[in-house]
Amino acid sequence: LLKKMSGLASCDFLDGPCVLGDDSAGDRRCWWMPGDETGKPHPEWASQWECSRQVIRARLLDPGGYDGVLGFSNGAAAAAMLLAEAEQGAFPKVRFGILCSGYRPDALRFIGPICGVPTLHVSGDSDPHITADQTEDLLALFASPAPTRHAMHNAGHHVPSRTDDTKVVCDYLASQLPAS
Repeated sequence: LLKKMSGLASCDFLDGPCVLGDDSAGDRRCWWMPGDETGKPHPEWASQWECSRQVIRARLLDPGGYDGVLGFSNGAAAAAMLLAEAEQGAFPKVRFGILCSGYRPDALRFIGPICGVPTLHVSGDSDPHITADQTEDLLALFASPAPTRHAMHNAGHHVPSRTDDTKVVCDYLASQLPAS
């Protein structure tokens, strides 16, 4: 996907500040730790999100700004948080979001719909981690414009990599960026 996007946009990658489990090398990072039960937030979610919020805010305030945000899995959930908080003025606004294999964070359970920011939601129809219900719940968070959805066939929990799927993302990206 990154190779295909290179002619359209420059990408800047952020790592979440939380290290997953017993990863002593610190290679497996996230924006907040998972709860003890599926679908339940971690007991320290609020402080973990505050730390993540500061990392994201610092980058978004860099000179030059950003047109959009792309997130995968926990990163897609963090991108949804960013878009929700940007609507309330807590973050600089971005023009669009691309959310891959994402879910609706518990903190956004009673929030919505988010208006004014177009989103593309990409999910694998064989994703063992994010259910179809979780995908639908995240989609329901966004309205006006209605979110665009792309289901990757015979695909699990990953960012688009096949030609058909990357084309959808690149076409969407091109439609959201200002003309050069």
